[in-house]
Amino acid sequence: MEPPAAQRARSLWLMTEPLHAVCYFDDDCRALGKSLGLRGFWMGYFAARTAPLGAVEPAAATAVLGVFAPGMVARALPAAWSTVSPAHVLDERGTRAARALRTIAPDLDRSATALLPRLQALVDAAPDTGRPLFAANRALCDHADPVERLWQLATTLREFRGEAHLAALADRELDGCEALVLTAATGRVPEGTTREDRGWTEGSGQPPRTACTAATSSTRTGTPPPRARTNAPASRRRPTVSPPGSSVPSPRRTPTTCWSSCTRSSAASWPRTYSPSPIPSACPARTRRSDLRTEPPAGHPHPPPAHPVPPPPVGTTGTSRRPATRPADFEGNAPH
Repeated sequence: MEPPAAQRARSLWLMTEPLHAVCYFDDDCRALGKSLGLRGFWMGYFAARTAPLGAVEPAAATAVLGVFAPGMVARALPAAWSTVSPAHVLDERGTRAARALRTIAPDLDRSATALLPRLQALVDAAPDTGRPLFAANRALCDHADPVERLWQLATTLREFRGEAHLAALADRELDGCEALVLTAATGRVPEGTTREDRGWTEGSGQPPRTACTAATSSTRTGTPPPRARTNAPASRRRPTVSPPGSSVPSPRRTPTTCWSSCTRSSAASWPRTYSPSPIPSACPARTRRSDLRTEPPAGHPHPPPAHPVPPPPVGTTGTSRRPATRPADFEGNAPH
């Protein structure tokens, strides 16, 4: 049985995600980019998704969004900003989303008025450290139209949740391509669609099925692959900072460039604990590691470990991924 905090987190997601997602499925919303003079759906998508940050450059947008191939983002940005301003995109996306929601639920204005104070309280209480899209969207939750404001609040909560996912991936040293390979390995999403919709190419030489098969096999047998990086090649390990004054540059991890290039390590990166969107018991918008559960709900395809992965002792070095010292409030909690 899920802990109460996890139940509230899942309920919040189920209730607010359909409000936000209308912008991806309503025909008028999907035509936003084309109506503004942009080329195709994806240029409009990247412009609308990143517009709260201003006229962002492709490198920053790629890092913030997390799972898209750099080349796919660079084809849309910054070219979109030479056609339309971020402010215009923001006005259009809110207006179209509200119109779509009213088409689905004509009496939504009355419900929105009752919901707004509660959602606003969640958004106001949420921490924004390390969550640039959440913080930028939170600053936009002042629409006079109640349905536009409802959509904006739902979108802000969605970005909070998405950036919590990226934080968990970063903690496991998984990049966007590796995360998508593992998602495809579960069989819940088509591999080809997942790869193509995020701009990754299959590459040449090594088929992506290798890691997918290994990860799927580990799911069926109930034994997750060993944690990454312990036996990983040097090019895939966490970069080591050179000592002050050293003339030897710190090694840098080579970015993933195609689907195939990330499959060799993605299976070995399989998480050993199941971590839902981190929502605490006191406030559904705050993150605290003590609220992360280590067992998935019944029927979840990722098997839990036999026991939580303990943190390394203070002072541990060598192949450990954890620093030698850790904040006191992390002590005793299992890593993601």
